Amino acid sequence: MDSNVSRRSFMKSAGVVAGTAAVAGFSAKSYAQNEKVRLGIIGTGAQGRIAHMGEGLRVHDDKIQIVAICDVWNKSKTDALKVLADQGKAAVPTYVDYREMLEKEELDAVLIATPLYLHHQMVMDSLDAGLYVFCEKTLTMTIEESRDIVKKCHETGKFLQVGHQRRYNPYYNKAVWLTQKDLIGRITHITAQWHRNESWRRTPPKNYILTAEEKKYITDLDRHVNWRLFNDTSAGLMTELGTHQLDVASWFLGGIPAKVSGFGGLDYWKDNRDAEDSVALIYEWDMKPGMQGFKKAMQRSGKQRKTRLGSPYKVRMTYSSICTNSQQHYSESIQGDYGSFELLGEQRCQFYPEKWHIDYKIAKAKRDAAKAAKAAGKPGAAPVVAPKTSKSYIPGEAVNEGIRLDVYTDDKEGTKYDVWMANHNQWAAFADHIQNGGVPKSNQMAGLVSSICGHKGNEAIRTGATVEIDPELMAFDFETPDPFGYDEVAGPDLQESMKKKAEEDAKKAKDAADKAAKEAKDQA
Repeated sequence: MDSNVSRRSFMKSAGVVAGTAAVAGFSAKSYAQNEKVRLGIIGTGAQGRIAHMGEGLRVHDDKIQIVAICDVWNKSKTDALKVLADQGKAAVPTYVDYREMLEKEELDAVLIATPLYLHHQMVMDSLDAGLYVFCEKTLTMTIEESRDIVKKCHETGKFLQVGHQRRYNPYYNKAVWLTQKDLIGRITHITAQWHRNESWRRTPPKNYILTAEEKKYITDLDRHVNWRLFNDTSAGLMTELGTHQLDVASWFLGGIPAKVSGFGGLDYWKDNRDAEDSVALIYEWDMKPGMQGFKKAMQRSGKQRKTRLGSPYKVRMTYSSICTNSQQHYSESIQGDYGSFELLGEQRCQFYPEKWHIDYKIAKAKRDAAKAAKAAGKPGAAPVVAPKTSKSYIPGEAVNEGIRLDVYTDDKEGTKYDVWMANHNQWAAFADHIQNGGVPKSNQMAGLVSSICGHKGNEAIRTGATVEIDPELMAFDFETPDPFGYDEVAGPDLQESMKKKAEEDAKKAKDAADKAAKEAKDQA
């Protein structure tokens, strides 16, 4: 190749050709059965080194080969090489400038796990180099930068996968799937929080002296290590934490919110940071027919107009993130008129059926049985079935212990869940889509969704105004991948679990009644 034509510029042209081929239904590259995806890593800080090199990539040595790493801080590179050594792997070339790595190394893909403000240019350059990209969330520092990336993916025919690992968590996928199957009815409200009781600050090593080369990129080591605490390198709680859970809400509902109001401030950790340490917001979605989460309401009152049961409606989400109390930690509660899902710490899902709906289904089953008996020549009065609202204003009436929603996590119908499973799954999917075609669930459009949610939330906090969100932010003049796809996940029969739970509750109630009767008798 002519020395004036770099591999990067060559791959930029090749990427456009590959994109045309992909649209036409051809794969840009055919992989042999034992051929691995060659991965370069840009950013070997805690997330890149621990979550990805130490976990997600570690279990996929048969699919992905780390061929080079890049970081501007020597300590991060040294620590990353130690991770490889501890795994029994050979050292790989290291780089300071990621562009040099893209030029020199034969790569198929890159992982970008750098501070948020660096994502956009690194992603654009990597796509131009003809590479697939795994980029940590949040996608970019601005909404327009995220839209740029969607356009660049279309131009190059390459996809981007953003690090929203919940998209690969079997509990979340099953909850989305069962929501589509009407288990919890119409979603009416969502509650989520990420609460911790710590400063979120990291301490750089004492007496560390930056080299001349490091000083070209790092002017202040404390700010470099604590980039999340500053608004010029991060966007605070909303992009570092909030976008995970706003991604979940948008996923369940099948669209971006229409508006958001919020408050936040730097109220407790009075150090040199400028990003908020406490935020509280309300998001509102306009639900319309055709959206994944839209559902016609059941008629539960004679006062309800049948012609309005399928009308558009609104769903609101309350979200908070604080750094002063860890109670509840992080979870999402998806509340519907039939029941709720509570997704706890990414490690379990609890289903809470609404009492009125259980009573209604029991009564309906009796009515259907009576109708069947009558049709078979065994007349009997069919009971009237009228959906009733639980009297939740009576103390204890709405108390619900819930039922654990289990999933099969292996081909032997095991249900043991490992805390890193979603991370393992997302890397398996990344490699599979590169080698065999397809588009990730957590694709570039999913990255745009969470970017819109997070940045509009910050705008509401920092302006003190209710911020309208233009649906055209999701519009392009070309076909884009679906940002709301999910997997159907098998697991133990939920009806059996509910039956068992009902039997246990009935036994507890009988035991309590027997105990009360005995105490009354003894007192008499």
